[in-house]
Amino acid sequence: MPMGTNQTNNIVHATLDVWEDIVYYNAKSYPAGYFATEILNIPFERQKELCNYGNRLTILFNEFMVECLIPESKNRDRVLSMLKDEAMSTYRELRKHLPFSLIPEELDMRAMEMIFTPEYLQAVAADREKSDFFVSIVEGLYSLPFIINTFGIVVTHLADHYLSALKKRDVNHFAVAVHDCFNSEEVKEAIKESADVSAVPMTLTPTLRFSYNFARDPKNEKEMVFVRRVIFDSYMDFFVYDLINGLSHGHAPSKCQCCGRYFLTTTGHSPKYCDGMAPQNPTMTCRQYGARQGQKEDNPDHPIYRLFSTRTNTIRKHAERKKIDAETRAAALELAREYRDKALMDREYFLNSYAGDMELEHIYAEVKKRLG
Repeated sequence: MPMGTNQTNNIVHATLDVWEDIVYYNAKSYPAGYFATEILNIPFERQKELCNYGNRLTILFNEFMVECLIPESKNRDRVLSMLKDEAMSTYRELRKHLPFSLIPEELDMRAMEMIFTPEYLQAVAADREKSDFFVSIVEGLYSLPFIINTFGIVVTHLADHYLSALKKRDVNHFAVAVHDCFNSEEVKEAIKESADVSAVPMTLTPTLRFSYNFARDPKNEKEMVFVRRVIFDSYMDFFVYDLINGLSHGHAPSKCQCCGRYFLTTTGHSPKYCDGMAPQNPTMTCRQYGARQGQKEDNPDHPIYRLFSTRTNTIRKHAERKKIDAETRAAALELAREYRDKALMDREYFLNSYAGDMELEHIYAEVKKRLG
């Protein structure tokens, strides 16, 4: 059985299969921290729009519960119809964002069509299980906008003011950054305010349920392995777990200096640009556009720059030791810079050809051709 199959993912519950630094959601793999990072890309104004849906749904739900206490209420069916319409609208808006866009829509829609009927509500009074099911769906819907908003505010603050300031992006430094961020007065106040409006306050200790499952080994499909299955009864727990799980594997959100979107870094490097399309030039990625504009990622820890630095240092030493003349030195350094810039602008070249072109034997051979 492949990873991530037979999961329970809906508007109330979420499931992840966790394998090393990868999570599986509905049979698709994502780097740990991916979903937490994507929440940061929901603009603040959009978060507020979603919270308005949550507020309206909350008001209608409370009004409906009051009507249920009134024997032979004449308004109950009318309020129920309004509650259904608002719940459907909220659900459709949430589905415009990850991970809700990945949820099988037909199952949630079928459940909502069933529970928002007078017949179902008549059965609720005598059936605690049906009553709990009805409340869980409505509460799940109206709390999700506030979960997104609170998580977005806090983790954006973490990314912009703590993670971005780190000199080293590794697990130990991430742990310190999270500790300092969540103990800051600003974040404490944001979490306190969220607790006043959301049934699901934010905490660094998410409530989880674990089980184990059999699955094919992603590295060898002929082998079977145990995989940890993590089950969440709240999407706040889902997002917090994904964030911390990602950080514990060296994955962290970073803000692209070109398009402004947050993207997940999975190494200890600090790239300035993502691989998405640049809004300034839709024919180029942000990384390519940044390099073209002269805003190259002159980070010494970047793999492109590490190799560039190693090769150019060797070329200079060869010149000092009189192994090559001044003309060859200048031409070799210029060629190395050309290969570096091409690697920054062309990811395929970086992955497939850059290392070979930067071999000294290749550089000197190309210089010989150029100099004749």
